[in-house]
Amino acid sequence: MEIKIINEQQNPLFNRKEIQGEIKSDIVPSKQEVINNLSKKYSVPANAIRILNIKGKFGTKDFNMRANIYSSQEERDNVEKLTKKEKESEAKTSAPVDERPEEISEEPKPEEKVEEEKSSEETKVPAEEVIGHNPVEEAKKIEEKKEEDDKKEKDKSQEEKFNETELQA
Repeated sequence: MEIKIINEQQNPLFNRKEIQGEIKSDIVPSKQEVINNLSKKYSVPANAIRILNIKGKFGTKDFNMRANIYSSQEERDNVEKLTKKEKESEAKTSAPVDERPEEISEEPKPEEKVEEEKSSEETKVPAEEVIGHNPVEEAKKIEEKKEEDDKKEKDKSQEEKFNETELQA
């Protein structure tokens, strides 16, 4: 695998290097392979690099790549939001082999859900108390008024048609 950097920009706002490159490889390179290669090339830890995408060019062995390179993992975590898949893979790799959980679940246990529901019910305040009126009821009244107006217009148009037919006869 050979990486050729096409564009490299320093972004001082986010304190990172934004690079675009071209990869020549027989097979689609994995993100981890590219991260390892870039970490050696730029002398930064592998966990401080975020690969945005790797796209292949149809019919060739060339791939376009975009990545952000930070000076440390803390800086990357402050700027980048990790996807659920990336969080799970980091959790698996960072936990020791003996202590790895069977499944990583972000859902709270049933007891915790019940406690959360109780606490959220206690803090709910009706809209009337907060803003002085109930917007849902107001919306219903407006809708009813529109329906009445539409009905009146329909009756009016039917009456006009009836009068026109009488005048013609």
